[in-house]
Amino acid sequence: MGNFEDAASDYFALPSSDARYALSPDEAVSLAQQLRQNGQSDAAVVMLQRVIRDAPKVAGIADAYALAGFILLNDRHDATAAYQYLVAALQLGASPETTAEIHQSLATIEAQQRLHVGRVRRP
Repeated sequence: MGNFEDAASDYFALPSSDARYALSPDEAVSLAQQLRQNGQSDAAVVMLQRVIRDAPKVAGIADAYALAGFILLNDRHDATAAYQYLVAALQLGASPETTAEIHQSLATIEAQQRLHVGRVRRP
């Protein structure tokens, strides 16, 4: 088992009161990226959502919002939820590199919506 897996396991084993503030947004983003790369996107999103809930206005939180949005869009195919996280990341001052990726993802969501609006639904 890798160090990130141990860290994730330890984090999720904590009682919720002890898990609050156990990870900084930067630590959560790093760990969530590794979870995602190992096929554990659901766990990655849960971790990011907890950090966002517990530390909504600390440095690095925009990256947590952005990564949650990317996972929701690309792994879970939940454009509606992804949109909310991506817009929040922009409002919180995501880095220039992340901002460019967010704009690409938002354009993808908008293109998907245009396709769905133009379709005729048949019974």
